[in-house]
Amino acid sequence: MGTIPYSADRFHVNLKNILMGNIALPVNPRFKEGALVRNSFINGCWGSEERNIAFLPFCLGQTFQLEITYLQNCYEVMVNRH
Repeated sequence: MGTIPYSADRFHVNLKNILMGNIALPVNPRFKEGALVRNSFINGCWGSEERNIAFLPFCLGQTFQLEITYLQNCYEVMVNRH
């Protein structure tokens, strides 16, 4: 859970393997762009950004609950149970 400051432009949550330095899943809401960017950083290289989303589930000044579940070969990201 977290609360987003009214002054925020963006924030990020990274699922990172500290031994290898890989980031399996960065979740990066960008408020000015209205985008929720997801990606990966494996063996020193960034993967393709995923930005397709119906709406940005985060709001400035509001508290949120973020849940990340690993499914077979992908992650499911839920914000406030959506």
